[in-house]
Amino acid sequence: MSDDTKPDSDQPIRAGQRIIYVPDSPGSGDTVDLAALSKLVWARKWLIVVSTVLFSIAGAVYSLVAAPIYQVDVLLSVKSTGDQSSLPPGLSGVASVVGIDLGGSRNENESIATFRSRGFAEEFITANNLLPILFSEEWDADEGRWKAEIGDDVPQIYEGVTYFVEDVRSIAEDSTTGLVSLSIKWTDPDVAFKWAEDFVRRANQRLRSQDLESSERRLVYLNAELEKANLVELRTAIFGLIESEIQAKMFAQVEDEYVFKVIDPPRVPSKPVAPNKILIVFLAAFFGFAVAVFLILFSAAMSYDPDSRVSA
Repeated sequence: MSDDTKPDSDQPIRAGQRIIYVPDSPGSGDTVDLAALSKLVWARKWLIVVSTVLFSIAGAVYSLVAAPIYQVDVLLSVKSTGDQSSLPPGLSGVASVVGIDLGGSRNENESIATFRSRGFAEEFITANNLLPILFSEEWDADEGRWKAEIGDDVPQIYEGVTYFVEDVRSIAEDSTTGLVSLSIKWTDPDVAFKWAEDFVRRANQRLRSQDLESSERRLVYLNAELEKANLVELRTAIFGLIESEIQAKMFAQVEDEYVFKVIDPPRVPSKPVAPNKILIVFLAAFFGFAVAVFLILFSAAMSYDPDSRVSA
């Protein structure tokens, strides 16, 4: 054997003998032949056509029988309540002296947090008895009771709150303008409209009630401090605080849009926002095509026998 030849694997390698590596020729080994795969897929194109058509039909049927979803939008501005900057000069300092936080401390962020809260959503669901509506498939309207017996199968209020805040109600705040958008999605456009209106109204009612209760407590406290005050100047200042508190209380009682003011009112939608029929059919057709191609390639891989290959 010459030095330039490749040694036989059965022969020992002698000292000084040069080993030359000869790479495999292109196309040898386990390589992917795209042309062969294309021919294989094309040969079974009938399977792709049938699968795509069947899935498209299934998607079209689903889009037709699926319950339509309507969306009602409300655009709101948020007002602060209990702003001490509106007090007459000097009264803010007197309020601190007598140890009272006059007018409360709620700002826009706290009002929006209440608007978003699960606690308020639970109040809304309970007040309107929405559990039978949210879980209508589990409610027997004729009997006026749940289809399931009392137990874990009966929808609970926390389940209704989760469903409501995740799938029915959505709230978005514009950081630039400070405006808040409320959206209600439901299968009945009239019900969605009613819920959107009532949600804003009840939010204002709740915040108004909280402020009126706080205002009443502050008036009781100020009147008690007035009876104990001996200095004329202090009594005069407390009278001013009482007057400002009464004005704030009157404003809360007469203002309908107490915190959330409607900029763009809700409207009964005429067209649903979901399901998107065209998108559903397209995705179903694509899925049918992908399934057919996968089955063809999988079948070919399972029946492949590497020993049957004949080398040139």
